[in-house]
Amino acid sequence: MNPFVIETNEKDGLRKLACRTDRYAMNWVKKESLWGIVNVPHGISCSVKRILEEDDTFVECYRFINQTAFPIYLQKTDIGIAVSLPDYYSDAKECMHYCCHTHIWCGGSSAWILALRMGGESPHLGMVVTEGEISSYSLIRDEKKQSNDRGTFLLHPELLRMDPGQACCITFKWFWVQDPTEFDRKKRAWSPAITICLDKGVWFAGEDACLELYWKAPAEDAGMPEAKLNESKVWFDKPVFLGNGEKKTVCHLSSIEKGKWEAIFSRNGKKSTARLWISAPLKELIQNRCRFITEKQQEKGGILDGAYLIYDQETGKRYYAHLDDHNAGRERLGMGALIALWLQETESVYQAYENSEMRGSLDWYVKFVYRELIDPVSGNVFNDVNRNREWDRLYNYPWMSVFLLEVYRLTHDIQYLLDSSRVLFTYYGKGGGTFYAIGLPAEEVICELNQADEKEQAEELKKMLLQHADHIMENGLDFPKSEVNYEQSIVAPAADILLQAYACSKETKYLETAEEMVELLLLFNGDQPDCHMFENAIRHWDGYWFGKRRLYGDTFPHYWSVLTGVCLAKYTLLTGQDTYRKRAEASLRGSLMLFSENGEASCAFLYPETINGKPGHYLDPWANDQDWALYYAWKYRDFTEGKEEC
Repeated sequence: MNPFVIETNEKDGLRKLACRTDRYAMNWVKKESLWGIVNVPHGISCSVKRILEEDDTFVECYRFINQTAFPIYLQKTDIGIAVSLPDYYSDAKECMHYCCHTHIWCGGSSAWILALRMGGESPHLGMVVTEGEISSYSLIRDEKKQSNDRGTFLLHPELLRMDPGQACCITFKWFWVQDPTEFDRKKRAWSPAITICLDKGVWFAGEDACLELYWKAPAEDAGMPEAKLNESKVWFDKPVFLGNGEKKTVCHLSSIEKGKWEAIFSRNGKKSTARLWISAPLKELIQNRCRFITEKQQEKGGILDGAYLIYDQETGKRYYAHLDDHNAGRERLGMGALIALWLQETESVYQAYENSEMRGSLDWYVKFVYRELIDPVSGNVFNDVNRNREWDRLYNYPWMSVFLLEVYRLTHDIQYLLDSSRVLFTYYGKGGGTFYAIGLPAEEVICELNQADEKEQAEELKKMLLQHADHIMENGLDFPKSEVNYEQSIVAPAADILLQAYACSKETKYLETAEEMVELLLLFNGDQPDCHMFENAIRHWDGYWFGKRRLYGDTFPHYWSVLTGVCLAKYTLLTGQDTYRKRAEASLRGSLMLFSENGEASCAFLYPETINGKPGHYLDPWANDQDWALYYAWKYRDFTEGKEEC
C-alpha cells in the first residue's frame, strides 16, 4: 500500500498529506492551506493531476495551456504554484513533531525540496522536479504572525514564452525519507538532470572551487556535462561509473574573479545551476570593514558622540532611531567587538596605538559605551543612549561582556575584565540562567579571570554557568520561547552553553547533551548548491526588524547563521573529532557575502523573488548588525580559512 495519505479540498488543492507509518500522523499541509493554488496570467489555463505511484511516491503534474490565438511572453513570477508546508513556529513541543524546516532549491531541471521535521525524527518529506524547470520562488506571508510563520511558497516555473495552444507540464515527485542521506540518494536516482554537490558555498580569491556532479548514464555513455561560467577555466576529472546507471565527476573552477558567479551545467537538454561567491581574503575583508566603520559609521557630537551607527549605502549617511533595532546599542556592539578583536591581531601594525586612527576611534567608542550604555558599578546594560531602560533586554548583556572582554585583551587593563564579569553576574542575577542567550562568553571570561588571579570570581561565575547548563539539560527539547517562538538562535545557544560547561567541568553529561543539540541545530541548515543557502540556517524575519526595507522573508544569508559554525568549531576543538570540521568552515564562511571588498556591508539578503508581491532578492542597503559574522569568522579563522590544524 502506498504510504501517502492524501486528501484534496474543494478548490482542487491539498488539505492533507501524511505518512501512514508516522506515529504522530503529522499533516504536511499547513492549516488554512493554499497548497495547489496556481497563479496564472490571463489566457493560460492550468489543470492538476495527482497520482499515488506503485514506487511509494506521490506525483503532482501541473499542466499549463495557452488558450489564446497569440504568443504569451511570461515574466519570472507570472506563474506560481503554491506549496504550503508547515514551516512555522508555535512552541517547541509542537514544532518538534508537527512542523518542518523547508530546504528548497530552484535550480532549473534539478529543482528539489527537502522538508525535515524540526525534531529530527523520520519520516521526512522530499521532492524532485521530474518534468519542467523551477527557476525561483516567492513567499506569501501573514504579517500578523510576524517572525513565527515562514509563509506559503510560490514555485515559479521557467516558462518564458508559450505559443498558441502550447501545453507545458511541471511535475513534482514526492517521497518519504529517513534522513538527508537517503534523500540525496533518491534525488540523484529520480532527477532527470545533473545533481550538483558542494562542500562550501563561499571561496576565497585564489582558491579553486570544486563541485561534484552526478548524472544518470550507462557505463558506455562517454558524454560529459557542458559547463558555462563566463571566462573562468573549467575542467573535469575523469568520470567514474558508480553503478545503478549513475556517473560522477568533479568539476574544477579556477581564476574566478571576486563576487557572485552562476555555473550552469547541462546534459541532454536538462539544465542545472550552482551559485558561488568568491570573497576577498578574510584579513583584507576585515581590515577594510573596520576602516569603513571608523571612517563612515562613527557619529560626532551630541548625545551620540562616539557611537557606531547604522550606515545607509543608498544615501551614504549614518542613521539612528530610538526604535530598538535601529538605535545605538544592542547588536551594534558587534562593530566595537570586531574592531577590538582586529586590533589585537594587528598589534605590530599599530605599535603607536594612541596615534592610530583606528585605535583612536575605538577609544572614543569605549567612552561612548561607558557614558551611555553601561553602569559598571551595577553591571546594568542599557538598551539605548540616555542609559535608557525601557526594555531591560537580556540579550544585551552577553554582547556587552564580549565587547569589554575584547577591549581587555587589547589593552590588558584589568578593569575591563572585571566590568565584563560584572555584566555577566548581573545577567545571571536577572534570571539569565533560564535564558538562552546569544554569544554568552562565560567560559572565556572564567579563563581570563583565572589567569588574572581572580580565582574567587572565576569560581562563582563557573558555578552560575554550570547551573545554566543544568537548566538547559532539564528542559531538553522543550525550548523556551524568546523574541521568536523557536529558531536557530535558540538552539545554538543551548548547544554553545553546554559546550562551555563541558570545557569548564569535563563532565561528559554536558558534551552528550550538546551533541543532541548540535544534531537538532543542523536541521536548520541546507546543502543547496547556492552560496546564499549552503550551510546558512533558515531565518525569515531579520530583514524586517533590522533592514531599511522592513520586509519579512527568507534571509539567506543572515549573519547569525554563523552561530552554527561556532558550535561546530567548538565541538571540534573540545573533542578532537573532525566530524563537523568541513561544515564549520562552510558555516563560518556563509555570511561573508554580506561584506563588500571596500568595507560596505548589509544586514541581510532577502532571498525570495517576491514577498507578498513586493520585490525581493536583494541585499538590504543598511549596514546594521552584521559585523558579528566577521567577529566570529576571525575568532575561528583557522576553521574559516580551512586550515587542517586548528
